[in-house]
Amino acid sequence: PVPLDTLADWRTAGSGGFRRVGPSMVESEGGPGILWYARRPLVDFRLLVDWRLSSPDDNSGVFLRIPALGQDWRPATEHGWEVQIDDRGVDHDRGVLDSPRHRTGAVYGRAPAAPLERRPVGCWNRFDIEARGPRLTVRLNGHLAATLEDDRAPREGHLGLQAHDPASRVRFRNLQVLPL
Repeated sequence: PVPLDTLADWRTAGSGGFRRVGPSMVESEGGPGILWYARRPLVDFRLLVDWRLSSPDDNSGVFLRIPALGQDWRPATEHGWEVQIDDRGVDHDRGVLDSPRHRTGAVYGRAPAAPLERRPVGCWNRFDIEARGPRLTVRLNGHLAATLEDDRAPREGHLGLQAHDPASRVRFRNLQVLPL
């Protein structure tokens, strides 16, 4: 199990962090930063996690197969996969909204997300993410959102949750990791 009940096996990199707000529930604060599971790297697994936005402008992500982090959060973005949470789909490089590679469910910048209905702000959504070998499959609320096949990606790594910026408050709960 990878519990959020106690954060004893979790570490923070960067200036952002998370606070417990209920049983098996955390909320992002500050940023940028990554809360990452330090106990052990994961190989092939299925990750289930519920998340919800507090504002339409919230931004966050779920990181997979990232290296162990020190104080710097950037190796997570450089060496792992990020499943995006951003209903606006902001592509900061091009200055556009609703970018398929930057909206909720996308593998950030690498695999576009299908234009699926996300539940409204304040309602819980669920990611069902499978990482098997070089393949990543993302389901959002039971619907296929994105897939990525990447032979250069690491075959193991840590799990992380993103605190994107001080204005974003994203909650996570019911995190489960099932080995494959």
